[in-house]
Amino acid sequence: MHYALPESKYGDIIILDDYNDELSLVAGRKYEKDGEEKTAMQWCFPQGKDREPRDKSVPWKIRLGSKEEAREFARWLWDQVGDTEGPEVPF
Repeated sequence: MHYALPESKYGDIIILDDYNDELSLVAGRKYEKDGEEKTAMQWCFPQGKDREPRDKSVPWKIRLGSKEEAREFARWLWDQVGDTEGPEVPF
């Protein structure tokens, strides 16, 4: 499942990834191949303790934890950017 950033010139998306019962937000891109729309995760080479890039790339993601932990994050995010005059938060 993904959310396409509507103003992105580059097809940026945010992917909700479920891996080993842990939810994460992952940077991604939409692109077209053979006339079909596709999505891909963005990958990066994180720094180790010595500040040198590691040899292996990993998805560029923010771990949210379990579904309940992700809901808590969503509540916190809503409090930070939500419209206090608008409708109630749906959870």
